[in-house]
Amino acid sequence: MITLSKRQKRILIILLIAVVLFFLIQKLAESEPTTVSFGNIYYVDSADSEHLLVTMLDIGQGDAFLLECNGKLAMVDCGPPEALETILSYFDVHGIKKIDYFFGTHPHDDHLGSLSELIDNIEIETIVIPEVTVNVSPWYTDLTEKLADEDYYVEIASVGNRYFLGDTVIEIIGPLSEPSEDLNDYSIVMKVSFGEMDLLMTGDATTSVEKELLNANINLEAKILKVGHHGSKTSTSAKFLKAVNPDYALISCKVGNRYKHPTKEVMDRLFENNVTVYRTDECGTVHLIITKTDVTFCVEEGDYLSGPELEEKLNG
Repeated sequence: MITLSKRQKRILIILLIAVVLFFLIQKLAESEPTTVSFGNIYYVDSADSEHLLVTMLDIGQGDAFLLECNGKLAMVDCGPPEALETILSYFDVHGIKKIDYFFGTHPHDDHLGSLSELIDNIEIETIVIPEVTVNVSPWYTDLTEKLADEDYYVEIASVGNRYFLGDTVIEIIGPLSEPSEDLNDYSIVMKVSFGEMDLLMTGDATTSVEKELLNANINLEAKILKVGHHGSKTSTSAKFLKAVNPDYALISCKVGNRYKHPTKEVMDRLFENNVTVYRTDECGTVHLIITKTDVTFCVEEGDYLSGPELEEKLNG
């Protein structure tokens, strides 16, 4: 029989505890995403291949979305110039130093207004934007000239192109034809797929683009819909919503915005179709942790009030 000294016993106990903790941590890592809470901000390890983290940033009236999977990051729009501070603060908290893909849906200030300064503050590997030939504002002309002069890698959005964040596939599915003079209809329409889960993002595309997609018999069905044009009545037609058939809707807008987004027509339509709503004007920044078969939201769901109705409720 081997006799151990007290010191040897202590070392053995420490080693046994370390082994147990190691296997416990491994087991937890296999079953649940690693999340860290910063107040109402949640973060899942972006190197995790079992989860896709989607973040709808509360940047006021505009869009700014982050998609993280397998250690790679994509950003869809970056809001108006005043959104820059919020975005950079989020990046600082989460140690984000690089964006692999940036998708600028269309040249409106509330979607791309902060991009000129954003590219000065963080590395972006690939920038994807539509080719716009009409009604271009001076600020957007300045932006495209800056991208060209400083030798950024820019791709023109093209239907059928796919981009990969590990197991996550981002496919451009619209617009299908040359848009009208309405800059909203230049919006890149993309389907984000992770396992059995799909997120459809339409920028500010109007019902005319939606109709074109419907007529092309494209599979639009998605578990989650980023509601077009911040909930404006110019998007999210009844036929389009039926084709997408989402369980959840994401709306990015500001309390008291002058456009009265989201509109009563769209909110009533979402209610009638039993679509659960998450909206930045009520919920703040919204985080989705998506597995290949399900999704978890890290905030309470919103309601179906229009923008003016919500403003009245909050001020009442």
